[in-house]
Parts: sequence; structure tokens; C-alpha cells
Amino acid sequence: MVATNALPDIGIAVPMPDDLKLEAVKELSPGQLAYLYLVVGTEMSQRMADPATTFAQFTRVSGADWSGHQPQVDDSESSTEAVSPHNAGEDDPTHADGTPVIPPRPLPTAPECRYDTVPMIADMLRRVQHLQEASITGFARHLQPMFQAQPEYFGTPEGVQAFRDSTAYFKDVFRFSGQMIKKIHARLPYVTWNPGQDPTLGMNQPKLLKLAAAFTEGTIPAENLDRIVWLDKDLTKHVHKTTATAEQKDAVLQKFQPTLIEAAQASNPDAFNAARRRWADKIAHALDADGPPIAQTLRKQADNVIRDQAYADGSGKIWIHATPEIFAEYKNFVVNQLNKNGAPVKTDEKLTEWLYSPAEEQSDEQEATSSTAPTDSEDIRNTDNPVNDDSMSAAALAANRDTSDHSTTDSGHAGLFDDFEADHPLATATLEDLSIDHDPDALVAEDDQGNPVTQETLDDIETLNPGQLVSAILIGAMKAIFSMAPDELQVKRSHGADATLVVVQDIETAYQTLGIDAIPPEAQRPRGPDGIVPTILQRPNPKDPNTLCNNPDHLLGVSPPPWTGYISEALNVGALHPVDAEKLACDCQIVGQIWNQHHSVLNQRRAYRSFTRDQRRAILARDRGCQTPGCTIIAAWCQIHHLKAWAHGGATDIDNAITLCAFHHAAVHNGKWTIHTINGTHFFQPAPWLDPTQPLLRNMYWAI
Repeated sequence: MVATNALPDIGIAVPMPDDLKLEAVKELSPGQLAYLYLVVGTEMSQRMADPATTFAQFTRVSGADWSGHQPQVDDSESSTEAVSPHNAGEDDPTHADGTPVIPPRPLPTAPECRYDTVPMIADMLRRVQHLQEASITGFARHLQPMFQAQPEYFGTPEGVQAFRDSTAYFKDVFRFSGQMIKKIHARLPYVTWNPGQDPTLGMNQPKLLKLAAAFTEGTIPAENLDRIVWLDKDLTKHVHKTTATAEQKDAVLQKFQPTLIEAAQASNPDAFNAARRRWADKIAHALDADGPPIAQTLRKQADNVIRDQAYADGSGKIWIHATPEIFAEYKNFVVNQLNKNGAPVKTDEKLTEWLYSPAEEQSDEQEATSSTAPTDSEDIRNTDNPVNDDSMSAAALAANRDTSDHSTTDSGHAGLFDDFEADHPLATATLEDLSIDHDPDALVAEDDQGNPVTQETLDDIETLNPGQLVSAILIGAMKAIFSMAPDELQVKRSHGADATLVVVQDIETAYQTLGIDAIPPEAQRPRGPDGIVPTILQRPNPKDPNTLCNNPDHLLGVSPPPWTGYISEALNVGALHPVDAEKLACDCQIVGQIWNQHHSVLNQRRAYRSFTRDQRRAILARDRGCQTPGCTIIAAWCQIHHLKAWAHGGATDIDNAITLCAFHHAAVHNGKWTIHTINGTHFFQPAPWLDPTQPLLRNMYWAI
């Protein structure tokens, strides 16, 4: 074997077999290089997956151990140097201040094949990962002009546009996510050359030449490059709101380029991102020392746009960044809803702060502390303990958690100060800080014996804070809108059909959701792994003779099992747990459809489980509001609940119905309250964990 210089320098010589001529690598075509990359990568992946793979080990110095004791060696001079400092004599070397010189601990001896040790392999794999990212980025740049000549480059038929653009290409061919593709495209102007064009013209060169060279050599991870790109984009937004120009910004960024490269080479993305904000402050100050701070120019502006975010468990978040006038109307609505029963919101300092947030007075304090702000929200989400400040209020912590999930800008990257308000919330009260001035001696309910129950007693069982009350009202209003007939609310029509929420479930799960008797045992799904049927997503090419099996014992198909695989989804929404589907089925119209494997409806049955419009009017007029003890939410914001479940034979009529707000409707389904009807009067019994005595209580507010 001989050492070769064909590969990049990794600090040591790596011998290769004599017949492996790596010098010929430079003469290979791009396709040959990609194939070689695939061969080597496949072998490396298999080696790392093999539990029998071994690594070269260092040899520890004889006598040394991890406790720090020095080895005992035969050489007298070495022995003298290795004497413990506790036994040092007068002639032992000392520092200038008289302290003894402690010899360094002995290092293990490296093996002859040092390139097979864990540190060297890890370093090379890191470089390989970075080079792969650089290769894909460069390949993406070469793809740009090819979409105008797809038959020549992709082999597509004449007149057929197989790929709309590179985004579609990367999704279909590389199976990349949209977020990954956005990052790749954002890198192109900074680190790639315009293919086929004059490289001496600046317009065809990378925006940051030195950074491009380092990225191409594999010394910079793509994640750090992405953060440099985000930094430049945020600075571009900043200069548009100051007297600085884009040319000045580019000039300052060129000067700052060596620092960015060194930091990107030496830092992990989390540490690099933490410094990005400080650099932005420095660059912004260099551009316009008298201009506004970058935190102010990049702060998100209110737009009254409703946004949502789905989570893996089927839940989601809905929020709106309201403009001042809309937020003022919201506050007025909340205050009126909270005190509509005569119990006003406490007129203390918290209410004053909540109603009249001194936003202008707080802005200077926010800007002054911006330089010490934590990392961006993208990295906060990957931190186990992003906030560690005992002085921060619970409301501030909640705001930090709530905001960090949706602080990604429309351009696809975490804005420099997107989480600024979360990190530095206004020192004002939130909705959760408010309290309602209930009279503890007020009679708000009565038990089954007719004895009055005070507000104080009910608060010991269940206390709804203002946030829960307002949420119940708004959710009730939303559900009221959603339940309106299409001719009343035209926005509900979709492609000429009613905007109906469709829940798709397998027959066994549907039986469970609707409370129907169990299906026959032979049709029940096996429990555990045996009840999973993997979906077939790919088949061999039938025109390729190499993929055909001529073994007559191997059949082309197998009989399907007598049971159906699990599925529970809401159409156009996603996965929906059967427990959540049961709550939806409380007041709805059931349309059961049996489908075959070819997606054709074989049979359909319709059952009216929801209350008619006339029934709803009669029930709401009778109850006037939520019947849960102590609740004062009006009927307009409430829902209708079956006292005896429809699935258990309960009729959809007025006598089997009761009015509940959204919060208490969910509480009844969760077992928090149980409803009992005695002589036509509805009583609520709290769960044992709410009140061990479990008294029967009724709402007095609506009963009077």
C-alpha cells in the first residue's frame, strides 16, 4: 500500500491498495463520481450498521489510570519527572509564583492505523456530510436553466413538462420537504456560480466568494450557512427601513465575512445562532448609527390574519396578531362577557394594565435589552430548558412557549427577532391574571334537597378563570356559526356541497365511536403487530425482465384478511383520535358508508343524530344558558348535549337534551361532571377527584 495525495488532507497519511488509482478520480465524469460516491457510501453504511465492526484503539500508558495516578516506569529520569507534586522536593521545577510545575498527564499511544480510530472516522464523516450538502446545493444551481429544455436533460417526451420547476423536481426526485427545498434555493446566490456564464462578471459569481470556497471544501455545515443567509435577509429588511442602502450593507457584510466563516467552521448551529443576533446589532449600528435598532425594524407587524398550526396528536393552535383597534374591541367584548352576570372584573392594578397596556413606554425597555436576547425560536424549540429565570412570571413563560411554535417567517426561516416579544413580554397583565369579583356568599346553585350552595363552595369544586370563560364563549360562537345551514351562511358551501366534517374510520373503530355492539369476532382486528397491514407503495417494473420471478410457487397476490386495518381521520384535517370523534358525534348527523377496495360506496345509511333547528330553539329558550352549576354563559354560545347517549338508545328530542357551554360540554364527556335527572330537574355530580362527597348540584342562575 502507498499513501496518496489524491484525497483531501486530513492531517495524516491514509494508505490505499496499490491497484486503487485514486488519482483517476479527477478524470471521472459527474455521473461516474456519483456512482463511486454511491458505492463507497453504501459500503460505509453497511459497515456502520454491522455490529461486528471494530475500530482501532489507542494503547494506554502502562500504569496510568483515570484517577490521575502517574505510571511507574523503569527509566529513572522519566520517573523523576512523573513524581506527584505532593511529594515534590526543593529541586523540583516551579512557576514564577513558586507553585510547583505539574507535569501533563500521559496520553495514550495512537495505533499505527490512526485513520481507523473513532476521532478520525468521525471527522471524516463530518466532512462527508458537509460535502454532500455542498454537492446538492451546487447541483441545484446547475438545474435552474435545464427546465427550459427538459427533453434534452431529463429525457422527457416532447411537449411534456414533467417538472414545473426545481421545487417540483426536488420533491419528486429527492423526496425533500418543502422547507428543505426553500433552504437549498436560498443558499444558491451566496455560494454558487451561474453555470454557463462568464465567471469574471460579478453578477455570475457567488455573493460571498470566500464563504462559497469554504462551503465547497466541506468545512462549513449547511445549517450554519443557512443562518448566514438568514442574517443577510434580516439585514436587508432592516436597511429598507433606515437611511442605509443595500450596497452599504453588502460592503459591511463583506468585511464581516472572515468572522462569519471562522464561526461557521468552529461552531455548532446552536452556538452560531446565539451569536447571530449580536452580530446583527453590530452590523446594523455600522450601517446607521443614528437609525432605529434592528429589533424594532424586524418586529412583526399586526395584520389581523388568522393563523393555525397542527400538532401530531390531532390538536392545533389558532391565533391572530390583532391591530390595536381590533384588540381594543376584543378587550371590550371580554370585559362585557365576564361581568354580564353582575359580577364585575376586579378593578385593580391588573385590570388597568390589561385594558391600558403602556406599549409605547415599554418599547424602549425592550430595545435596550435586545442585545442579550436568547437564541431564535427555531433553536429554542430544540432546547430542553430554554428559559431559566425565576423572576419571569408564569404568564411570561406561557407566552414564550406559545410564541416559539409559530415564529417562522413567511420566507421559510426563523426571523432574527421573531421571538422577541416572547423573550421580552410586556410587563402587563394577561387574561389569565384577571379575576372576577365574585361574592363568596352569593347563592349560585342548590343541591338535590333544595339547599342553596354558595359561590365559595362551588369554587372549591371548580373555578373557571377568565381565560377559560372567554374561550368557552368564543368556541361556542364558532360552533354556532359552523352549525348554521348553508343557506344561512353561504361561506360554508364547498364545491356546491354543504361544508360537512367527514370522519373516516374503519368499521371496528366506527362501531366503537358510535357505541354500537361489537362486530363479529372473525371480523375483529388482531391486537398488536398482527393487526397492521403495511401499505404497498412500490412495485417492480413489470417491463424489466430482471425483476420478474419465474418461480411457480410464488403467487402474484394473497387473499386480504377478513378484518380492516385501523384508520380514524377527519377529511381535509388529518388524524383524529376515536375519543375525539366520540365528542364530535354527540350532536351531529351520521351518514354511514361502506366502501369496497376500489373506493366505491356499496351501501349507505343515514341517521339524524343532531337536533333540528326547531328543537334547538326550544331547548335554548328553555335552558337560556349553560346548565352547569355556577356557569353564566348564555345559550347563544352553547351546544346541545344528549342526556342519554344517542349510541346507547337516547332519543334526539327535547326531553333528552340539555344546554352546555363548550368548556363544560367537554368536561361532561371527560367524566368531570355526571348529569342526573330527578323529577325532570337536572343535577350535576362532580367526579370524586373534584369533591369526594360528590353532591348533586344544579345551576341556580338560570333556574330563577
